[in-house]
Amino acid sequence: MTHDLYYWGENRNSQNPLHDSTYPQMETPQATNICKKLSIKQLSSGHYGTFINTFSGEVYTLLLNDDPKENKMKKLDQIQNCIKIQTGYYFFAALTKSGIYIIGDIETEHENLSNLKKEYIDIIPPKINNDPIVDLICGSRQLFLLTLESKIYGVGGTFSEFYELENRFSLELYLIMQDIKKVFTGNYSHSLFLVTNSNDLYCSGYNFSGELEGEIVKIVCAHEHSLMLTKQNGKTHLYSTGQAKWNGLGKDEMSPVFTKIDFFDGYDILEIECGCYHSIVYVSGYRLFGFGMNTNHELGIPNSYIQKTPVEINIPNRIPDLLNCHICCGSFNSFLYFSNRFLLGEDLIHFFKKQENCDLHLRIGDGSYLDCHKLIIKHRIKQDNLSKFQNFIFSKTKDEAKEIIEFIYGGILPDDDELFNELRKIRNFDPKNVEFELIKDLKTLRNEEESKDFTIKSNQEEIHIHKIILWARSDLFRGMFLNVIDDSNQVTDYSGISSNSFKIFINFLYSGQIETNEEITNEIIDDLEKAMDFFQLNELEPNLYTLAKEYKEKEEEKKN
Repeated sequence: MTHDLYYWGENRNSQNPLHDSTYPQMETPQATNICKKLSIKQLSSGHYGTFINTFSGEVYTLLLNDDPKENKMKKLDQIQNCIKIQTGYYFFAALTKSGIYIIGDIETEHENLSNLKKEYIDIIPPKINNDPIVDLICGSRQLFLLTLESKIYGVGGTFSEFYELENRFSLELYLIMQDIKKVFTGNYSHSLFLVTNSNDLYCSGYNFSGELEGEIVKIVCAHEHSLMLTKQNGKTHLYSTGQAKWNGLGKDEMSPVFTKIDFFDGYDILEIECGCYHSIVYVSGYRLFGFGMNTNHELGIPNSYIQKTPVEINIPNRIPDLLNCHICCGSFNSFLYFSNRFLLGEDLIHFFKKQENCDLHLRIGDGSYLDCHKLIIKHRIKQDNLSKFQNFIFSKTKDEAKEIIEFIYGGILPDDDELFNELRKIRNFDPKNVEFELIKDLKTLRNEEESKDFTIKSNQEEIHIHKIILWARSDLFRGMFLNVIDDSNQVTDYSGISSNSFKIFINFLYSGQIETNEEITNEIIDDLEKAMDFFQLNELEPNLYTLAKEYKEKEEEKKN
């Protein structure tokens, strides 16, 4: 069984009033399941502590120790409906629907920690000059806020109050900002990186140069160095600038030139992160590399002070490459974690985008068609509303129609509230329970016998299913269905599990939940673990962890 979080290096929680003062060091990666029941959206760490944002908008802070049994987690009850979290050097910020929460002090120096002892030092309203805040970016001692009108405000460093970049920088830079595509934080030598739609790079502070290959994907910055990830014709490239000895370049001097790290040529780089003086790179094949300072074991390797060339970090219990695998760097520590998204909805959206086995063609306003699956549309919209829905889609642009169809498939709210409200006139979806409604609809579909179009033979029992649901949920099922060359509409399950366990597994594919009227036994748990491996469905694992724990508790109750 895999774990949901690995951590190594020095976890600094000393200035976090939510925890005791500790500086535990992990020389090699440690595994923990403390977050197993959370649906992790994002993890962020700094001097001030380690924080988790969940897909339900709840925020937790972690205290991680060298002994995983001593790990603790606390929910921050005052923060609700969180959209994004980030940490600076001695502060933590959370973007929510009700405003920005700041814990700690943006401008604190090492020798001035007395004002860190109150838990919430500031709450910034959700709008600046009636312009909604849509994103936040934390630097070491700076906080930047991006608004709906594409304005950028900042506080921290040498500035005592929020300022708009129009008033702080030249007219040339302000005009450039009207064409901004991406914004990244900087380090001590520069406040901000700005990337335009034409892939031009600008920054506030020192000027940088260098020949780049491909489009800029991401820039991450630390105390005295920066990394840049680019992509060209499907190939990734990694560049660095700043204090070169932290960048895997084998040199000690400062450099304002973005220089390519040739070591990573040929690797498919998925993510990059920086701590104070170290860097972590995650590549396909579930492989991690680190370079830079290792004084506090932030590279997860023993007996190394500065690693000037990238070294592979060994993570135990390797698993297949996962889309939901992410890395994070704190000041002197590193993390590998798994983001448990609403995979049921994402699988169905991905199925729609692949345009396979479609049998319903919806005409849109420009005369073109969107292909989809009649079973899903009819069941979600309801049969009596199908004609109204077709007229509704016909009145929309292609992008609007796609946004609505993706909501129907995956239960992810459209960005346009007005568009969603129009849809609600056809079926009154509850905006606060869209995922629950999708699960409820699919559970109802599971019990709708007349629309089932395929049979799976498990041992000697025939189990009737809807082919497109299983097709969307597992590539293995997709392959099984495509290989049926006769008209029998039947396949055989070769996973080796019992018929009873297989039915529980099928129900999970429909709802993302493990439910059965029968008592869960250790044999069923083992069977579901086999099914997870056989059908390559890793999202089962958090559910299996919960089941195993409940089963163990019941067995202990019986003994007592």
